[in-house]
Amino acid sequence: MRYNYHGFSFDQRVPTSSSIPTSESVMPENISNNALILALLSLNGEIAIQNDYLESGEIPEEEVENEQEVLEDLEQAFMEFVDVYKARARNDQSLPSLEELLAGEE
Repeated sequence: MRYNYHGFSFDQRVPTSSSIPTSESVMPENISNNALILALLSLNGEIAIQNDYLESGEIPEEEVENEQEVLEDLEQAFMEFVDVYKARARNDQSLPSLEELLAGEE
């Protein structure tokens, strides 16, 4: 099945075990390309929102540390999905590069 997302066309294929990073990854092998792309774009958007919130000056002083931890958690999750996406993209030439994917979101 072919999908189009923000002008990018890709196959929704379930990867083989060889296309998933080694034991560092906890991502299930059967996650679709579509789910992976949507997770990346969603997390990237949430990181931008959290950064804006932290920079807004609207956070009570006692909440700043907690909100910074939320940002760090979002960034860590994003990087884990980036690692999986890069491994998947090396094996699936129909996927756009990570740079193209994220640039299409702007």
